Amino acid sequence: MLIKIDRRLDFIVILYLFLTIFWLLNGLDKFFNGEDIVNMADYAQKYAIVDTNGTVVYEVQGMNPDGWFGVNRNAQTIGYFERLGMPASWALGSLYGIAVIEVLLGLAFFSILFYKPLPAKAMEQALEENRLFATQTIHRLAFKVSCLIFVSFITMDILFGDRTELWEHGTFLILTAMTYRFYIDHEQIEAVEEEQLAVGKEVADAT
Repeated sequence: MLIKIDRRLDFIVILYLFLTIFWLLNGLDKFFNGEDIVNMADYAQKYAIVDTNGTVVYEVQGMNPDGWFGVNRNAQTIGYFERLGMPASWALGSLYGIAVIEVLLGLAFFSILFYKPLPAKAMEQALEENRLFATQTIHRLAFKVSCLIFVSFITMDILFGDRTELWEHGTFLILTAMTYRFYIDHEQIEAVEEEQLAVGKEVADAT
């Protein structure tokens, strides 16, 4: 059974699923803003101020994000743009523009999950008609746009001076490039396998 499961689980499909979830949730993240609230639980206490008798005078409690996705992207992005003297309207316009592209990317990778390669003859006809999925234009564009978004994020991280985000986006850019390389290798391997199967079938028919 484990062997059957292993053969049915296509690694490239798992990567497409990851990219679908990654882009869809990151896009929706921009539309659902959480807020920080004071956590009054004992474990959330940061430190306390006591008097000379050891009596607690003040307690400093931690903050926890509340709501979907937690982070308030509106406030965060406006703060970034203010550092460069840019208005809030530019910040929100950029934020929601990127969010829409991210959601579309997620849907693109989601649609790829259900794409099944066509038989050889049907593929030739589809290529002549320049169909987006048959020519795998959607596949390549999804990866390339993903990389372009990370490049734009990296550029803004440098301008805003956010080294933590720069490290994260740089890592995601490398992972996307590696996934694209795996996609190319996967397609080349499948093409060779199809040729070998076709030759084997011709030999079988001839005998």
